Amino acid sequence: MQIRASSEKGLEEKTNQPVERNEDWDQDSPDGLKRTFRMVGSLESPMDVDFKIEKEDWNIYKLSDGSVLKTRYVLSKVGRTLDQAGNPQYGFNSQNLVTTITPTEKKGQPDTKIYSPAELESSVVEELDFETIREEENRYVLEDGSKVAIRLILTRVLKTDKHDPSGSPIYFTNTQTVIKPKLSKELRERFISTQRRSKKREETTRHIV
Repeated sequence: MQIRASSEKGLEEKTNQPVERNEDWDQDSPDGLKRTFRMVGSLESPMDVDFKIEKEDWNIYKLSDGSVLKTRYVLSKVGRTLDQAGNPQYGFNSQNLVTTITPTEKKGQPDTKIYSPAELESSVVEELDFETIREEENRYVLEDGSKVAIRLILTRVLKTDKHDPSGSPIYFTNTQTVIKPKLSKELRERFISTQRRSKKREETTRHIV
């Protein structure tokens, strides 16, 4: 199946603030396209943070042409660092999975050709409406005690006149990713304590000068 999606690149995420970002992915990339989120203004290399999945399920949409589109956000890696103010920031590597279920009578001639983005863009025939059947947050618990909720939101679906090897239509899609981190109490208190010590040292230095 060949499904394309477009978006902006880059993300800065600050702890305790929801982050909204346009995501891009390509179903035809080897095992999907993995995107690293940048942590802007960090003072050190990210520390890898292990995580457990509380919930990571498929989102389901009914397209106006009768097909069902399914998307799934898969978290693969988490990193933590500090910004210039000493606040913790998290960065994420992820992969979006996409599949469709197409009624037999809606399928066309199977085609094994892999089309370029330009070829697919020029073959768009209509923008489809869709009904959200299920679109829920994924939830993760990090080894440092923090929690992260991530929602993948479908915003647009374009249908081309091309078909994949199963005869299903090839679509362009756009999504947004909303990330809501919740810093653990222990980690929050630790960073607050560090900031207070740093501020006290600065005040002592000013007095000495």
